[in-house]
Amino acid sequence: MSDVVIVIDVLSFSAAVDVAVSRGGIHSALPLKGDSAASYAASAGAGVGDLFMSLIHTCELNGGNPFDYLSELQRHAEELKYAPAEWMPWTYRQSLARVVASAVA
Repeated sequence: MSDVVIVIDVLSFSAAVDVAVSRGGIHSALPLKGDSAASYAASAGAGVGDLFMSLIHTCELNGGNPFDYLSELQRHAEELKYAPAEWMPWTYRQSLARVVASAVA
């Protein structure tokens, strides 16, 4: 299957969407939804599972190592509490470098 790029023009803003990546993301997440939620003891547990799967998959899509990402979130829970936007899967490496640099200085 060849990659198809769709360009969407929204109020004069063009954004290219790589359909191949989008489809891959959708397909890899689908088996984790639906009936698998029944395997959790409560719906709150299913929500937690969905949250972690979303973080893991987003980390993978951004070229990160999900295990490393989740481990760093645990190690830097205090920093995460005060600035969660800085610890997203696509920004945590910069935040980690900043924390390490400030610890060395």
